[in-house]
Amino acid sequence: MPTKLHIPTYTSKDFIVMVVSMLPFTVFMGHVLFADRYWQDAASFLSITLVLFSVCGSTFFVYGIVAVWLSHRLPHDRQIPKKLAISIGLFLLISVAFLNLLLRLLDSMALFDYSYRIEHFWNLFAALGSLNILLTFVHECIAYFERYRATVIETETLKREYTRSRLLGLQSQVNPHFLFNNLNTLSSLIQEDNEQAEAYLDELSKVYRYLLRHNDAQLVTLDTELRYLQSYIYLLQQRHGSGLQLHLSVNEAQKALQIPPLTLQMIVEDCMAHNSLSKSAPLVISIKSDEAHWLEIRNNAQPRVGQDPETSGDSLENIISKIHLLCREEVAIRLGPTERIIYIPLIACMEEVAA
Repeated sequence: MPTKLHIPTYTSKDFIVMVVSMLPFTVFMGHVLFADRYWQDAASFLSITLVLFSVCGSTFFVYGIVAVWLSHRLPHDRQIPKKLAISIGLFLLISVAFLNLLLRLLDSMALFDYSYRIEHFWNLFAALGSLNILLTFVHECIAYFERYRATVIETETLKREYTRSRLLGLQSQVNPHFLFNNLNTLSSLIQEDNEQAEAYLDELSKVYRYLLRHNDAQLVTLDTELRYLQSYIYLLQQRHGSGLQLHLSVNEAQKALQIPPLTLQMIVEDCMAHNSLSKSAPLVISIKSDEAHWLEIRNNAQPRVGQDPETSGDSLENIISKIHLLCREEVAIRLGPTERIIYIPLIACMEEVAA
């Protein structure tokens, strides 16, 4: 399959700006260079305009490459004045080179019987230089507006993802099935072992305390999330016993990094939804960090009957969307015949997106 040609653009309006600006300039250039010959008949007008517009459009493309390069080198809004100054300087230099080359070629080739005159160069440079300055500011205004609009859209998307996340978290925590199982387990423990019942009640209260405190948060520290996860796993292990196992190996220094709340719980739920577990064939989930600030969540694969191991639930899709919006990193999922590995990026301390 042939590779699709990618033309770098500074804004989505580049083509429109090119036509609106370069076409009038082409007509002006034709008039300056050829005077009455340019207007003498339709054939001369169209042929000269086509040649000059092709050259001007190509030069506009060069301007665009320079603009994109500068936007990568000076990406922050506070650098806009510096970027504008450099852009204008470079564009004026390109204009000098472009006009000199074009006029010399027209003269040497005697194209349309053109004869080089220095006043042609200065007239065109004054017009093209002014147009460059105007278009530089217009382009930057368009780019700023598009960045602002993209930020607004991403913020709204992030809000929706967090609302969805909170609903998923609440759904798993307060649905009647979850409450019934926990209360039933607690009732059994009260009859059998008061001390263990107190411990179970304490962990249950930690789960709901975490939910109430951090349900509206966009990020929590990894340490906070791990402590919550251990309480949540404790509740599950009272029902499933050794059929569910959790192994943690996380660097202490990385526990200060951040992660969206309920991320690890949702991954555990997804593991349990897609895999069978029993004392003879336990579901083993291991979580460890690496020096590159990524969290590895690994579980053995033992799919339930009729369950497609490659499918992912709403919880996992929600995590992928949130993390991409927060830090532009992609959650990596590797599926093997005997295990699944999920790589979650840990986020350095950052201001939360405005709610």
